[in-house]
Amino acid sequence: MGDNMDQNTSSQVPEQKSDLSSTTLVILVLLTLTISIIGTWSVLNEMSNIKVSPPPKASSAQVSLQVNPPAEPKIVPVTGNIALNVLKN
Repeated sequence: MGDNMDQNTSSQVPEQKSDLSSTTLVILVLLTLTISIIGTWSVLNEMSNIKVSPPPKASSAQVSLQVNPPAEPKIVPVTGNIALNVLKN
C-alpha cells in the first residue's frame, strides 16, 4: 500500500509543474500582447500629433566654382628592403 501511495503522489507532481508552466506561458503571452498594444497605440497617438511645416519659399543664391589644373607630381625618393622567404612543404 505504501508503494501505491508513493506512485500516485509522484505522478501528480509533474502534472502540477506542467500546469504551472502553461499558466506562466499564458500570462507571459498576455503580458506581451498588452505591451504590444500599448506600444502601438502610443506610436499611433504620436503620429497624429505630427505637424508638417510648409516648404521654404524659393530663394536665390550665387555660387562660383574655380577649377585649377592639377599640380605637377613630386618625385619622392623611396627606399626600402623587402624579404621573401619561400618555404617548401
